Amino acid sequence: MSKKESSPAPGDQAPDLSALDFGPSWAKKDQNQKPRRESPERKSRDSRNSGKKGQGKRPNQGRSDRRHDQRGESQRGQYAGGNRRDFKKDSRQHKRQAPHTPPTEGVAARIMPIEEGMDAMAKQISATGRTHSVFDLAWVVLGGLERFHVVFESQEQPLYRNQSDHSVWICQKECMAHFWSTGILSKYYDEEITEVAPPSGNFQSVARCGFTRKLIGPPNHHAYQQNLMNLHRDQFSNMSLDHYKSKITMDHGEEAVQEWLEGMKKHTRWRPKSEINAGGDAAPSQPLQEAGAPSSDVQKEAISEEPATDSPPETQATEATEPIVPAAPVVENPVVILDNHREVEQHFLNHGFEQEYECSKIASTLANIPSRMISPGLMVLLRNTVTDEKRYPGKLASILCRQMSGRHLAVFKWKKRLHCGPARPKQLPDDMVMADRPATLFQWVLAHPGGNIDAMWKDCLPAEIDDDTRHLWYHDLHWLINEGLVLLFSDGTLHAAKEIQKQPTPQKAKPPKKAKPPKKHSVAEEPTAEEPTTEGESTAEDSP
Repeated sequence: MSKKESSPAPGDQAPDLSALDFGPSWAKKDQNQKPRRESPERKSRDSRNSGKKGQGKRPNQGRSDRRHDQRGESQRGQYAGGNRRDFKKDSRQHKRQAPHTPPTEGVAARIMPIEEGMDAMAKQISATGRTHSVFDLAWVVLGGLERFHVVFESQEQPLYRNQSDHSVWICQKECMAHFWSTGILSKYYDEEITEVAPPSGNFQSVARCGFTRKLIGPPNHHAYQQNLMNLHRDQFSNMSLDHYKSKITMDHGEEAVQEWLEGMKKHTRWRPKSEINAGGDAAPSQPLQEAGAPSSDVQKEAISEEPATDSPPETQATEATEPIVPAAPVVENPVVILDNHREVEQHFLNHGFEQEYECSKIASTLANIPSRMISPGLMVLLRNTVTDEKRYPGKLASILCRQMSGRHLAVFKWKKRLHCGPARPKQLPDDMVMADRPATLFQWVLAHPGGNIDAMWKDCLPAEIDDDTRHLWYHDLHWLINEGLVLLFSDGTLHAAKEIQKQPTPQKAKPPKKAKPPKKHSVAEEPTAEEPTTEGESTAEDSP
């Protein structure tokens, strides 16, 4: 076939197939749907966005596309069995949780009210004459952490209590961390700063504390680990070492390295104060001579003036040296210089630890003690003990009963509950005759059990009364309360002691039980010993 035959004619054109839609049915456009009209506000906004330089589309178009993509991914995950909340849940689980500190084992804790609070409470009860529930008093004590102590009792391990700030610890390691973090160091040691040569080496980065922004040192320095542990022990002993290491940042730059090198030019050392005082009172270099003894110059002159003898020179030398007493050696107190933390700790443990920290099996502290002044395990035990007592203060109530009884207050039961008041309730004696005013008050209380004190004064006091007479009525009521004849409770209600007007109702006597008649047995059921009946005899009589 030739090329002319294979080439199409100039008039022939390919058919237009753009009108045909070969896509899926859900992608076809709805021909009946009307075109959407755009509002003029939308057109103006689009025109403003399109007029900006360097932007071919709306600025939030890319963000909306990403939002749609994320929404589509979440929907696909939801249909596939996933859930958007699972991502948040996983992110929460990956967060670092603070380690839970358990309470110290082998240590028990109890609550003890402060003495000043008990004295004020007893004085208030005696002055007002009111009777309070012991459990109400216990809740008053528990209302503030500054109102009671927490006493720790250990069975095996000793407890350490600081004499200066009354902090409580369970081991010497915690005591030494407290020693460095507080001002106790300056109490026993003087700090000296000397100039030294900076360390040499190739240092590219410096570690920095994430909390205080203090430079620790390059990781390739020989003292890096020791400096890190010292800083953690001095300031952050309440958290774990691994958690503290995770907060350390690295500074890469010459400025941070130069700053660390400048700080290393100054070396800190410590001098014990006790050694300085001892050095000031050192003994003199020459011993003191006894009174009346000749001086050394006089002795030399006497020796030189002695006449020479014919004895050999050896004997003369021995005779001349015999009266000379050798001088006593001078004992100088060496000055102790401590160059690092380890030396300071070892010196303090040997000389000042027992003076600063009291070691015993029992230690007490206020309940509002800061967490940095108590061991973490003891702090958890303190909080648990306070929470249990606030739920039911049974142990504290028994302690309050003993404390109030020792302060000359009465502790008694009223309607099956413990109460504390100025006097124990007692009945009115038969031979007691009261005056008019106390008798009027007592009869009103008998007639109105549980009545309010304001209602009693309204009914009993005369209409026109001066202050002196009113004071006499008050004095009569206090006499009834102090004698135990009337009880004035904390809510203002009045009760007569033992509720005399309520006489006990006699119990009905139960009718006696009828005696049951004895059982009658038949003759056949009671075989006698004289006429025994056996199986052998009966068979013998029946036989022919």
